[in-house]
Amino acid sequence: MKADLRELTKELPDFNDLFDLADKIRDVSLVKLTLERTIKSKEADVVKQVTHSKDFWTNGKQPAMSYIESTLKYTGFDNELISIRDKYNEATVELERLKTRLSIYNSYLDVWRTLSATERYVNS
Repeated sequence: MKADLRELTKELPDFNDLFDLADKIRDVSLVKLTLERTIKSKEADVVKQVTHSKDFWTNGKQPAMSYIESTLKYTGFDNELISIRDKYNEATVELERLKTRLSIYNSYLDVWRTLSATERYVNS
């Protein structure tokens, strides 16, 4: 592959692209953190309700924490946590995609920097 500085320059992101990408990363990070907080809060509510409400007890005993963890804490009472977990997963994947794009942009800039320095050296 022949490296052409002019062709590569056309592919480089401009500063507005980088600022926009940083804003998108911030936005998706906030969504992800908000979903994580919501999940943890709902999980805590499930544990609290199951351990305090005798409706969930068997033979007068609270259910084992391992049972709560593997059942209701993951799904919620009416599977309401599943859709929130799906949104959390989507936000996680989108955040990784955006971070990968930023990494690719950084690689473009590194290649451009190297080619530019090489061209200056050859032309001097």
